[in-house]
Amino acid sequence: MILQVLKEYGKRTEYRVLEKFVDIEEVTVNNLSEGILLVPGILLGKLDKVEIRYMSEWLSSPNNQLILTPVWKEMTLKDLFNTSIDLKVVKDQMLVYEGIPCQFKIEGKVQERLFSNEQGNFAIHYRKDTGSGLLTVITLPLLDYKQSYKHDEFRVLFFQCIEKTEKKKKLVLEEKYEHEITEVHIQLLMLLAASVTDEKYLKKDFKRYFNKDLPVERIQNLKEDLQQADFIDAEKISDKGKSFIEDKKLKTFIKVLERGRRIDEW
Repeated sequence: MILQVLKEYGKRTEYRVLEKFVDIEEVTVNNLSEGILLVPGILLGKLDKVEIRYMSEWLSSPNNQLILTPVWKEMTLKDLFNTSIDLKVVKDQMLVYEGIPCQFKIEGKVQERLFSNEQGNFAIHYRKDTGSGLLTVITLPLLDYKQSYKHDEFRVLFFQCIEKTEKKKKLVLEEKYEHEITEVHIQLLMLLAASVTDEKYLKKDFKRYFNKDLPVERIQNLKEDLQQADFIDAEKISDKGKSFIEDKKLKTFIKVLERGRRIDEW
């Protein structure tokens, strides 16, 4: 996976942390490719109107995702991206999400809340219509270099904010089986790699880590898909599966799952 970042601001620490999670490509705002662009929110105040227009036009394509992350200052995103709802980033005191201190929250009547609690919203998806791209706003400090000791945890949260479009997630495993590896297949593969094999615990961990409530029958079918595609053999990760994990840089993700399993066992 490759995320685009703005070349002019390529030395920002957020981008250096991002490189630990994914591959990045430096681009200019007037030459964006189809895919994902990540911009620290504070940079929106440094871009001129023409650059904002380039970004907004790029976001009008349904295959594109713009991810806005800290550092933030208070701002109204509706003024920049002509959203159909009032969408604001506001500063507040004593904000905490699952033990993560936060300085800003998101206000707006959004349908898709990724991370929220009684204090407010800390990550959301917004799409103007089905023919438009996805705007993702995150106020959790997931790319804060000062919190490097939490980067394994932050990587897990960050990947939950990346949309898997049909083009990105439909990777053919084997032509003879005509199976597709989707987001949920990858999540099951990671859990199996973390030695979570019992369907009862798989069901629990799907809900805990990926916010998916899957019936046991569905999990069994997903296992069969992975087995037919030679990603697993008797619930053990095959050489092909290990290569996939290596290529997709999932090892850090799996370590977080393993640590969670050890804590539960203790």
